[in-house]
Amino acid sequence: MIDGEIHAGPNAVLSLKREGYRKTDFRFRDALDTLTYSGFWRLAAKHWRAGAQEMIRSFSRAAFTRSLQRLIPEIQAEDLIPSPAGVRAQALLPDANWQTTF
Repeated sequence: MIDGEIHAGPNAVLSLKREGYRKTDFRFRDALDTLTYSGFWRLAAKHWRAGAQEMIRSFSRAAFTRSLQRLIPEIQAEDLIPSPAGVRAQALLPDANWQTTF
C-alpha cells in the first residue's frame, strides 16, 4: 500500500448476503437467489477447486499462513492482522460468463 503496509487475502469468497461484510453474514433470500441461479452452478462446477481453496483460506488462519509462506517463507501466523472485508459486485450471466463491475 502507499503507506508501506502489505495487504494479502482471499480474493473471491462467496457471500451469502448481498451486503455481507463478515464471513458469517447470512440472509436467506440472498443465499437462495445465489444457490438457485444456473450461472452460479456452472461457474462453481468449472472452478470448484479454486473456490474451495479460497473459502478454506478465509476460515483457517493456518491455511492462509501456509499459502502466504509460498511467497514469503518467513511469515508467521502471529504476523497477520485481520482486516475488514469489502464486497466486489460481479455480474454473472446464466452461461457462467462474468464481468467485474466497478
